[in-house]
Amino acid sequence: MVVQSPHSLQSSVPTPNNGTKRVQILVKENGSAVTDNVAGQRRASARLQAAKQKAEMELLAKRKLELLNEDVGRSTKKVNVDAEKLKPKLQPAQTVIQQLPEISSLPADPKINKKVAKMVERAAKIAEGLDGTNAPNVAEKSAHMKVKETIRLFNKHYLHFVQEEEKRCGAAKVDKKALKAKKKANRGSVSEADVKAKAKRPDLKAISKMMERNEVLYPEKRIGSIPGIDVGHRFYSRAEMVAVGFHSHWLNGIDYMGQSYKKGEYEHYIFPLAVAIVLSGMYEDDLDNAEDVVYTGQGGHDLTGNKRQIRDQVLERGNLALKNCVDLGVTVRVVRGHECANSYSGKVYTYDGLYKVVHYWAEKGISGFTVFKYRLRRLEGQPTLTTSQVHFTYGRVPQCPSEIRGLVCEDISGGQEVVPIPATNLVDDPPVAPTGYQYSKSMKFARNIKLPANAAGCDCKGLCWDPKTCACARLNGSDFPYVHRDGGRLIEAKHVVFECGPKCGCDPSCVNRTSQRGLKYRLEVSYYCKKNHSARF
Repeated sequence: MVVQSPHSLQSSVPTPNNGTKRVQILVKENGSAVTDNVAGQRRASARLQAAKQKAEMELLAKRKLELLNEDVGRSTKKVNVDAEKLKPKLQPAQTVIQQLPEISSLPADPKINKKVAKMVERAAKIAEGLDGTNAPNVAEKSAHMKVKETIRLFNKHYLHFVQEEEKRCGAAKVDKKALKAKKKANRGSVSEADVKAKAKRPDLKAISKMMERNEVLYPEKRIGSIPGIDVGHRFYSRAEMVAVGFHSHWLNGIDYMGQSYKKGEYEHYIFPLAVAIVLSGMYEDDLDNAEDVVYTGQGGHDLTGNKRQIRDQVLERGNLALKNCVDLGVTVRVVRGHECANSYSGKVYTYDGLYKVVHYWAEKGISGFTVFKYRLRRLEGQPTLTTSQVHFTYGRVPQCPSEIRGLVCEDISGGQEVVPIPATNLVDDPPVAPTGYQYSKSMKFARNIKLPANAAGCDCKGLCWDPKTCACARLNGSDFPYVHRDGGRLIEAKHVVFECGPKCGCDPSCVNRTSQRGLKYRLEVSYYCKKNHSARF
């Protein structure tokens, strides 16, 4: 027994191995300490004991959570494993679950309780094979969204190659001037082959790039409709159809499956077998009556564009594929092409639905050569044909505002724009014109945004051509955001586009000043005012 002196302090702490066995510490006046083991003689206060237990339980719960995370992570890596193979991996997790205390016995910390409860429940589901951790967290994209994103990707590639072609043409102009100067100095003829390279088609280069990267939406050909492409869908080039797998060739009118499709789900079919055709007025013997079509087979016509046949057609490839459709009763997708000044390819192609090839024959054509004819009849129950509507809308611009259907305002800009912006209302009865708005051509900034007073510009002269030397292009990732085609077209959507400004040395016609040149194309605002007179555009 230790007798405490008036000039000493005494305390006790639990031992590391046993919380009930304590070590008594006696601190003398000179600073030295004397210890003695006392078992169960003194107990800590209820407050200290509760705090100690809470800390220990939190530590235990944290450790068990880590074990669960490790074991559960290992058990969910393989999905296609049967229950018997999965049991050994789940045994550690089940052991941990059995060792976990009841939730009611855990410390009164809601965060700890909630986490432990979730992990126990999740581990139990994994043990029973009911866990849904492998299900995708994000909803599957719709077929229409996939088509839209694929065409957007194609346009991105296409415009990048357009930009490269514009750079090449710009460099060729500079070289041509140097060539003329060289001719004048040498007084001789110099071949322009060294300067002027053959023009490349950016749409075909874009398709080739998508094929190399496996970015075509439906690379395998299929019979019938394509998911996400409804009747009336418009393509603005043949290359767009190739990008989504709707029609796999940018030139041929007949798209067909070859002998490679004999295996798999089409093993009982006869090949080649047609899946899609394009009616674009290329053959003089075509007859299009909308619901009923007489289609001329491929081959033997003049490729110069005068539509004349110059030799006999042969029953092979696409022609044979359409003949097999007659024998097997297989439907084909029909696309019609029309001239369109608003399309970058000069045409717009409309999907008009599924047609059945009901008959075929051979005859002497208008030019006296043998051609194969195919009668196609549109299947019933499909949406109404929209080709005539598309042809009117995109082929002919209304000559005056009175021709615009549902017109309620001839120009919402009030004369501020060079091209008037009409507004139409086809919803309200009677139609209501837009009110309560203020049209502005100038840029408006929030009050908390301050523009730099001395912003520097680029040192380019004339036009900005080289993105490596243009200071404004470097702000856009060392590239120009626009191409000259169609009056200045944005290559891809960006959060911020940096254009050349008043401190730049380039001309107003620079491609990097596109948005500053005002409206160039006709726009139409579709407007209605339903319920509480709220304006909707």
